[in-house]
Amino acid sequence: MTGLDPTLAAHPLLSGSAAGSPALTLPKVSARSWSWITAGAGAWTSGPAVAARSDATLDYTPQQAIEGWLQPVPDKEAAR
Repeated sequence: MTGLDPTLAAHPLLSGSAAGSPALTLPKVSARSWSWITAGAGAWTSGPAVAARSDATLDYTPQQAIEGWLQPVPDKEAAR
């Protein structure tokens, strides 16, 4: 199981910020962090997924529908 790298489709999502990575409710995974992967402008981009705060709200302008993939990565790779 340690050699598997599952990727979970997450779409469509409503994002209230232009930060590139939406704030999501992410489950805790032992010794792993979540990565957010998107495709755009002819290239794949990957970065750490942002966990939603308990008081999080969507900004009202501008909102956008986005899609991407969530991938649990070992903690040492998530820090890159």
